[in-house]
Amino acid sequence: MPKTGLEHDNLYQKYERDATGWKVLRNGFVHESDKIEKAVKLVGKDGLLRYDQSKIRVTLFGLGRIGTVWIERILRNPRLQLVYCVEPCVERANYFEYMYNLKDVKMIHPNSQDEVFSDPDVDAVIIGTPTSSHEYLVLKSINSGKAVMCEKPLADKLESVDKIFKLAIQRNLPFLTAMNRRFDPSFRSIRKRVKKGEIGKVHIIKTTHRDHPGHPASYLKGSAGIFLDSAIHDIDLVCWVIGEYPVTVIASGSAFDEEIGAMGDYDTVVIVLKFPSGAMGTIDVTRSSAYGYDERLEVFGSLGMLTGPSVRPTYVTLDSESGSTTVPYHYNHISRFAESYTNELEHFVDCIKGLKEVEVKPMEVMAATKIAQACKESARTGRPFELTWKESWSYSRNNEE
Repeated sequence: MPKTGLEHDNLYQKYERDATGWKVLRNGFVHESDKIEKAVKLVGKDGLLRYDQSKIRVTLFGLGRIGTVWIERILRNPRLQLVYCVEPCVERANYFEYMYNLKDVKMIHPNSQDEVFSDPDVDAVIIGTPTSSHEYLVLKSINSGKAVMCEKPLADKLESVDKIFKLAIQRNLPFLTAMNRRFDPSFRSIRKRVKKGEIGKVHIIKTTHRDHPGHPASYLKGSAGIFLDSAIHDIDLVCWVIGEYPVTVIASGSAFDEEIGAMGDYDTVVIVLKFPSGAMGTIDVTRSSAYGYDERLEVFGSLGMLTGPSVRPTYVTLDSESGSTTVPYHYNHISRFAESYTNELEHFVDCIKGLKEVEVKPMEVMAATKIAQACKESARTGRPFELTWKESWSYSRNNEE
């Protein structure tokens, strides 16, 4: 009897794999019928095949908003060992050290971060620091022979992003740009079904991205602006799902928050994209929503429509004489994309172990950056921008979609 729904239930797939179990011989020897996917098989000096059970030694840069997301997942991952945390705030470092019992993790100030780069036992670096530090830390990490996962944007200039990817490829090191939406199960399912042709030829693709709560001014000032900091997620998602890059973009923005306006930025933007196939894309982004974190994706085609609706923490509904109510949407992206962050880290580990190729390709990150910059200029000038895709970026490969 077919297992209805199993194809869409990623968490159960993992449970079934682990619950069923495989024939793993003692001491990590490989049995001929083993089917374990999340492991690397190595030939030992004795010529026998064993599983690689070594842990990846990782350093986390930044214990702020996103660093909090990563430290929990690093500590829960059986394939990782956290060895350093780099954090400028001593009080924050102390909090994590005692809260998470990190007696074997070395807390260091950025002034001493060269200790990380010179340590040959550090295999990988995860960067969750302010945007302005990304380029320097990425380049330093790659030059030190470390695999890297870094939050977006990598830099605010295409030339700088290009430099990063060229170096990563030259050093043959895994480098993952944290385009988190790609690892959301709903969005991945939509992309897969679009590529299978379930809705026919795509006519319209739409995303809504309404953040909650508002970001502090200290964050926004160093964020590179709403297009490169926030809308770039949706730009990447739309291009990834539809499999094209736009030929025309037009964007408009408003600053309802006077403090954000004083920074020369917007808190609300709308983007319209025209693709070579004739498909149209719309993206609306706002920095602050009154009713919770609202992220939606819709793809409309000649044969139907696929929708990834906003998500709530629970779906408990109260019915009473005054009507029906349910709980609000997730409070912010940390809880909304909790599974996505976990999947993203698992993918990074798989890439380091050599089990998978990095899904977020250099060309895709360059394209998202280029489009975000065009949107920024369009909003500033009030005119559409035509885009061409004839760049001879040296790292572009035939298998980049």
